[in-house]
Amino acid sequence: MTDKRYLIADPDMDGSEAWEHFIGTDDGDRLMPTRFVYDREEGEIIRAHALYERAWHKLTWEDIEDLEDSVVHANGAPDEPAEFGLVATDELPEWYEEPAAAPSP
Repeated sequence: MTDKRYLIADPDMDGSEAWEHFIGTDDGDRLMPTRFVYDREEGEIIRAHALYERAWHKLTWEDIEDLEDSVVHANGAPDEPAEFGLVATDELPEWYEEPAAAPSP
């Protein structure tokens, strides 16, 4: 196992692949390619997009939680990242943006 902080699924990154996942749309659930950043220190996906209508769209936190359940619990991808086309790195991809602050209660 590598000591790199992030696992990346991104079809535009050398050595990586998109992660196919069902995402809810107005037309029902659709299997879509996704790209994401999994933070090993935090133990969670911290950013994810789905390819829909030829463009990448940010996933909602609800969709990210569902994707994370698939990546981590159903498939155990963080334990065997190469088997799932994930790249281990300490660098965030160019498409990563800092998340907006959570709304205050």
